Amino acid sequence: MTHSDLHSYLTKKLVRDLLEVRFLLEPAIAAMSATYADNNDIKKIVSLCDEVEELLKQKKDHTQKDIEFHSYLAKLSGNMVVERLIPVINTSVVIFANITYRSLMQETLETHRAIVNSIEHKDPVGAKCAMNMHLTYNRQMLVKMMQERKAGNKTDDNKE
Repeated sequence: MTHSDLHSYLTKKLVRDLLEVRFLLEPAIAAMSATYADNNDIKKIVSLCDEVEELLKQKKDHTQKDIEFHSYLAKLSGNMVVERLIPVINTSVVIFANITYRSLMQETLETHRAIVNSIEHKDPVGAKCAMNMHLTYNRQMLVKMMQERKAGNKTDDNKE
């Protein structure tokens, strides 16, 4: 295995592992946020959602604001251990934004809004489902991109 192959394998493994951890944590975090958020918290998460949406619509880099959105959700959980996991979630948000080249604009807008709406309505089940959908869109895009890259590599191999 070459250094390049090893790097590629480890990168794919890291992406899969981060996504797996996000599926374990973030739907529950969203549910806790819907349970514990007060009116000020709700105003702030709505504002962050609006800011991410505006950046996406302007085709500007929304990564930092997306990190703030997911970090604030974790803080709203009211769980001090969850707050310690924010750097893991942030790393994942950055990696996914870079890999998918921000190609999930509409899905991100819809699922972020659904998460926020559930929090506003104090609906933990709705928040959990919306976060699952958000992560599912990320997963589908990553799988599609990996399959395309694999197919592209086979085509390149056949040319030699």
